[in-house]
Amino acid sequence: MTITGYQSHDDQLWAYPLSTVTISVNGSPYTVASSQVLPGAPQIQYTMAGTVDQLTGSSTYEACNAYRETTKYERWIRPDNTELLKAIGAGTPVGPVDVCVSTLIDTRRVNTGSYTRWHGTNNCNEICPNTVEGGTIQADVQKHQSKNAETGQVVGLACKFATSWNQYYVSGGAYCGGSQLPNQDTQTLAVPPCPY
Repeated sequence: MTITGYQSHDDQLWAYPLSTVTISVNGSPYTVASSQVLPGAPQIQYTMAGTVDQLTGSSTYEACNAYRETTKYERWIRPDNTELLKAIGAGTPVGPVDVCVSTLIDTRRVNTGSYTRWHGTNNCNEICPNTVEGGTIQADVQKHQSKNAETGQVVGLACKFATSWNQYYVSGGAYCGGSQLPNQDTQTLAVPPCPY
């Protein structure tokens, strides 16, 4: 008698062995039963091999964050060493995954607020206000739109200077404190987060 396979009962987590029985007739083999469940065959239990989470293909979202949904499965090993996955509920979501894309939607020259200038000669700071000597301190500000690429939802808007902070403009050719703003100055947007 030789075990040639198994009759699986996945719903009950056990299998019957399939047996082939041969006898010798006049010195020649004769098959009595071929890959059959014999009377009294034992039920061979599957072996538990832990659990595993697998992606379902669905996601949930919180603004730019995507969380990939999973299903939790028990792993059962059949007597023939094949694997059965038995769903037992929701698994642990995978994430967050940032799915937002940022797109430049506008650039404008706007009043940008005040500058602080370092005065190295007398070790002090000098505040240059928004409007100086009849001119207004300005800079190019870019507006970026953040959009969830999977849902299409616009999540938010953000502005930043188009170039480094010391790339400024002064309407009417005005000066701050009698001299051009030096490279050590700092710049602040007048109206956060976007002035337009």
